[in-house]
Parts: sequence; C-alpha cells; structure tokens
Amino acid sequence: MNHLHRTHILIFAIFLLAATACGDDKASEATPLPTLRAIEPTNPLELRRATPTSGPTATPETDTSVIVIVRPTATPWPLSQIVSYPALPNRKTSRPATTGDVPHHQLGVEPVPEVNDELFRLAFSLPDIENRPTTVSLPGARGLWISESVRVQRPDAIPRGREFSHIHPDGSLHLPLPPDRAMEAANAGWGEQHPWARQGRVYGGLMLIYTPQTMEDIDTVVRLIVESYNFVTARNIEPQEVLNGTLVEPKPASTNLPQRQDVILETG
Repeated sequence: MNHLHRTHILIFAIFLLAATACGDDKASEATPLPTLRAIEPTNPLELRRATPTSGPTATPETDTSVIVIVRPTATPWPLSQIVSYPALPNRKTSRPATTGDVPHHQLGVEPVPEVNDELFRLAFSLPDIENRPTTVSLPGARGLWISESVRVQRPDAIPRGREFSHIHPDGSLHLPLPPDRAMEAANAGWGEQHPWARQGRVYGGLMLIYTPQTMEDIDTVVRLIVESYNFVTARNIEPQEVLNGTLVEPKPASTNLPQRQDVILETG
C-alpha cells in the first residue's frame, strides 16, 4: 500500500469518527415524540412503513402515536378504484383502554344493549355476508364471513379465510381499511391499529374500531364496516343504503386483482 492510499484511509477514518460523535450528541438530545400523521407515498394507496424521525426512541414498536402501514403482498389497489371518502366526524367519547397486545380488545367497556343490537342488525344486513362464529378472535365474537359466491379481491387484508371482520361481545370490532382511511379513523378517535399490523405481521390497515355508544356513533361505525366490505370485495355499496335499509342489489365487483393464499394468524 503506497503513501497516498494510507493518507486517504486515515482521512476517511477521521471523517467517520467525527460523524459518529455528532450522531451521539444528537441522539442524547430530548426530542418530543411525533404526533399521529399520514405519510404521503408516491402512489396514494401504496402501503408503507411510517418510520418516525423526531426522536431516538420513537419506533413503530414503542411509540403509540405513530401508525404503521406496511406494504401488502398483493398488487396495490388500482388507481381507477381510488375512493373519495367523506370526512369522518370526531368521536365524542374518550378512547377506551385496550390491551395493546394480542388478544387485542378494549378493557372495561360495556355496550349499550339497543345500540349493540342495531350494530349487529346492520352489519349482518350486508349482502353475501354470513353470521358465523369467529375463526380468529376470542369466543363469543361473531365473524362477518364473505359468501363463497363472492370473489375476495383483497385476501392480503383478511387474516384468515373469508372473515373480513368480527364483532366482539362488547360491540368493538376488527376490520381492514384502506391505509389513508385507517389513519383518518385513528386520528378522529374511532379506533386504533392492531398491534400485529404495527409489527408488519398482518395487513397494516387492520383496525380495532371502538364500541359505538350512541345511535349517532352507529352511523360512523357502520360506514367504516361498509367501506371495509367494499375494500375487500371491490363492490360499491353506499353506507347510507345500509343505514336506511334501501339496499337492493350490490353493484358488480371488479375482477382485475390477483388472488393469493390466506395468511393464517390469530389476531384477537
């Protein structure tokens, strides 16, 4: 090795030591954690991991203010089927405590009987949906199972089989939403991301939607259920038709998305 090469290596080593020292100084600074935010990908429906950058300890696994959206294994939703959603109202009641782990559910929440009955009635009025015991959640939860006659267009968003959603006995429910809508629902106080979705083990838009406490809440929760149903089936049902009981026949689904094998995971 000649003298010139040794000089270059020495200069590079000094540069690396200086950069490391600067990084250590920055890491030691106290920086507030980021607030819940949407990450703008190139494709508005491309799913990606939202990695926080404003704090040394702000990681998707430790910072509950960051929602993580992971890339799916199937083809992203076609741009021709991007839906413009009406803005969600802010939920008026405070967020309930949840386990934050699997099984993922609320703590200490009692449903309002008449509200819970209406939630079940409307949810299971969706066309081609069967009311089955859950295959992925705790005993007592009821699965919204898509009939075998309907092609599932987003199997990557469903943890097991055709159960795209399930309702727990307390009226809370798990369902998948498009990533932008999932973030909006979390920001408006209607739910939170499933822990395994944060870790990238299941579809990133899998959400726990909190128990509706009033008939006014039913309007928004049923809207989210219908949007989830449309998302996984590529149908185009209007939530108001379900709420009003005026739904006659579902519009045909698109068939330009690939199928894949289901991921079998217990989600709670």
